[in-house]
Amino acid sequence: MACGVVFGDVLQILHMVFTPEGLGWNASYLLMKGLQDYALAHQLRLMTGGMPAGASEGLRIFKARWANHMEPVYLLRRINALPTYQALCAQRGMHPNYFPAYRSPSY
Repeated sequence: MACGVVFGDVLQILHMVFTPEGLGWNASYLLMKGLQDYALAHQLRLMTGGMPAGASEGLRIFKARWANHMEPVYLLRRINALPTYQALCAQRGMHPNYFPAYRSPSY
C-alpha cells in the first residue's frame, strides 16, 4: 500500500506499507515500479522522501534509483509530549532523543 498526494506536477509519496509476506517476495519493488509508471504516464515528478544529513553515497544512489527527480527536502520534527515520548523510547531501549520511534528495528 502506498499513500501519496498529487500537488501540481509532483506525486509525493507520504507512506508505504508492506506486509511480511510482501517483503518476502519483494512487493516493494513491484509497488515502486507501479508508482514510477504512474508518474511517467501522468508527467509527474515522483518524490519518495528526503536524504538525511550526512547520509552515505550509497543511500543517495539507492534513493535516486526510486525517483525521477531529486531536490532538497526539509522535514519538521514535532513531539507534543516530550516526557512521554522520551519514556516510551527508554522503555524500548532507545536513546531518548531517537526520532521517529516507529522506525525502531524492533517493530
